[in-house]
Amino acid sequence: MLDMAALLKEGNVAFEEECQARHKRGAEKYGPVKFLEEDNDLARMLMEELADAANYARYFYVRMYVISRLAGEALVAQADTPLGPSGIVNPYRKEGSSD
Repeated sequence: MLDMAALLKEGNVAFEEECQARHKRGAEKYGPVKFLEEDNDLARMLMEELADAANYARYFYVRMYVISRLAGEALVAQADTPLGPSGIVNPYRKEGSSD
């Protein structure tokens, strides 16, 4: 069985390591304090990055939505118990209904 607390800690460490690695690459490419210079429009760059992140989140949501729907349909096709579109037993389904 997975140790969820350990897995969350591992994910947090991996995120921190990725951030540090990206910071190091940026410092090597642009200089260690480029973000402090006057000609650096940090607010504009951050807004662009946030828009990119929002789009990535949308794409990931849609991907997970499609995967969960497909998985749910596959389970419905194979299960004796009627399942909802998410693959979870539908507690609202009336006995004998076709949904």
